[in-house]
Amino acid sequence: MTFRNCRCSFHEAEKEKCWISSYMKKREKFGKFHKLINELDDFKFKNYFRVTREQFYELHELIAVDIQKQNTNFRRAIGTEERLAICLR
Repeated sequence: MTFRNCRCSFHEAEKEKCWISSYMKKREKFGKFHKLINELDDFKFKNYFRVTREQFYELHELIAVDIQKQNTNFRRAIGTEERLAICLR
């Protein structure tokens, strides 16, 4: 095997690695949270999250700085609204 063949084999193997699955890349558009937050009416929102929409956003304003994570080169952090929704659920 020549050096050129080794180099091609290495790069082909390198392309197969993936840090984030394709469905995770679509999370912000098709994820459960992002669909629910827009589709639920006020009654269903309160039933699902156990707080009104106004209380949700008021609570979010109070704790957003504390629960915020930093994006990295490898992946985007889960947003503060989504983190709060997970906690309330």
